[in-house]
Amino acid sequence: MKTDKQILVIGKFDKESFASHIVQSLQQMGYSTLQFHYGVHYLHKKGKLAFTYNKFQLLLDGFFWNTAYHEKKVQRRLEQAIKGNEVMMTIVTHDFLKPAEVELLKNLTNAPVVLWFPDALVNMARHMFLNAPFDVMFFKDPFLVKRLQSDFPNKKILYLPECCNPIVHKLYSAANGDAQRFACDITTAGNLYANRVAFFEQLVDMNLDIRIWGNPGSRWMKLKNIDPFLRKEYVMERDKGLAFQLAKIVLNNLHPGEVAGINCRAFEIPAMGGFQMINWRDGLEDLFEIGKEIIAFHSLSELKEQIHYYLRHEDQRRAIAEAGYRRAHADHTYTKRLEVLIDAVYKNKGGFRLPKD
Repeated sequence: MKTDKQILVIGKFDKESFASHIVQSLQQMGYSTLQFHYGVHYLHKKGKLAFTYNKFQLLLDGFFWNTAYHEKKVQRRLEQAIKGNEVMMTIVTHDFLKPAEVELLKNLTNAPVVLWFPDALVNMARHMFLNAPFDVMFFKDPFLVKRLQSDFPNKKILYLPECCNPIVHKLYSAANGDAQRFACDITTAGNLYANRVAFFEQLVDMNLDIRIWGNPGSRWMKLKNIDPFLRKEYVMERDKGLAFQLAKIVLNNLHPGEVAGINCRAFEIPAMGGFQMINWRDGLEDLFEIGKEIIAFHSLSELKEQIHYYLRHEDQRRAIAEAGYRRAHADHTYTKRLEVLIDAVYKNKGGFRLPKD
């Protein structure tokens, strides 16, 4: 469905952000877009100074969030962003907007406003979207979708998993020095949550070359046991791709709050050539063929057995990584997801097929 009108995307337009991937993909599909950055801009640099700066920015923004000043500021910026533009649809990429702001958008654009929530249910926070007049709401966790559909039958709530962006999530050519920097037995990349710290502590006794890419942890964290693993650098685009591609195993330990959904890394890892091991979740087999495109583990003991096995079988690792790469690029791209989203809004179709109970 092509049109001269534009799609407004509201979110955080930092490097490799969810909203940025959506805009890049919409433009590649032939749509014109408008961008509305909500909240603070993150500083993606090495070290604790940048990490502390981001924390301070978020704290300051949160202090003013529930004030008339903040609400008028957002309203004024929305009016300025839309003025003189014809908007066919607005995609809001998290629980950013208060109900009155969603209502304002609908009045200003006379067009559908949809939510695509890409986070685990533990990060629903105020879940303002349930009080807001969204036309359609998409969530990545099938458990959450089923629960909300049951509780709110009059709202259009659909399943839409996360995905990869082939513009960024692709194979990169290694240069001199890349193997020394990135090649290892096991790697992962992302925020250093307490869950990740505790999880990787359990692998210390395996005496493997493990590298964890991401921001340094908070002051309260006990990091001594895994300190040799920490690279204290947030990798993106080419660096992230090479980290995944050159490691023997990319270990994607999911947040416990991912009840039946999986994170964006689950799609980015194979899309960038990585061999992935991931916590088993309900519905995972509807997204990847377990054992052929991805390896899933149910327990720590099973994971350790799989690590020992696959570290000794390079040919099998390579075959699984290649199959996962093909599957991610064929079925799990932003373009594929946005086609589902647009059809749900304009053709009254359902979202991504929910896994069976």
